[in-house]
Amino acid sequence: EHTADIAYKIRGTTPFQLFIHAFTALAFQFPEIIAFKQKHASIENIDDIIIALNRMISCADAEIGCPFKAVSFHGHIVQESNATLTWEMIVDV
Repeated sequence: EHTADIAYKIRGTTPFQLFIHAFTALAFQFPEIIAFKQKHASIENIDDIIIALNRMISCADAEIGCPFKAVSFHGHIVQESNATLTWEMIVDV
């Protein structure tokens, strides 16, 4: 809806896989964020995913500058009929 937002449809089979795929989507747009990937042992829900992504964005922004402001606390995880999970990630830029 906003010109300063990027939307991604993220798919995976677990919340942790959604997190990895969301991080990969950010890395395609801003490869430098790869250096700020942190281990996250407990990614169990949408809030965990968003908090972890925003923590990495904040670290990258503090050290080198980052085109992303934050991942919005938006949407929810939907389970498709084939057991695939989907989430629409909105990134404020």
